[in-house]
Amino acid sequence: MPDKIFVAMKVPQEADNGQRQLATIITQSILGAGHEPFIAYQEIQRLGDLSPQEFMPFVRQAIHACQLALILYNPSLRGGLIEAGLAYADRIPIWVIHSASEKVSSSLLGCAERVLVYRRPADLQEQLTCALESLSQPEKPLLNQKDQP
Repeated sequence: MPDKIFVAMKVPQEADNGQRQLATIITQSILGAGHEPFIAYQEIQRLGDLSPQEFMPFVRQAIHACQLALILYNPSLRGGLIEAGLAYADRIPIWVIHSASEKVSSSLLGCAERVLVYRRPADLQEQLTCALESLSQPEKPLLNQKDQP
């Protein structure tokens, strides 16, 4: 059964093609690795005009149903930091993705199991694809590991 992966990112504005490109790269990488993406802003938009009191329980439930949380950091991302906290509280692994030019909160980095730093969208696609493929590989037993009774 494929893992469901929660993705928190800044909602792309009308003219923000870079953010839309990153959303497409992340979605394609997740699908290509055989997993199911949950792009938070897209799912919230799909639900329509909800108040924060209505959509936050939806977000909490969605995070709880996921096996991994990807946080695409942006300096103006606010809600995504709350979502990272929810995932952290549920002990769901968090991967933080950010541009090499961005300074990221040490608290957010401290919650991350993995950090992907990219310079160009193509870098992100390559890194994320490799990282997601590692999820699908069974763990190899350690050499000299003794059987547990």
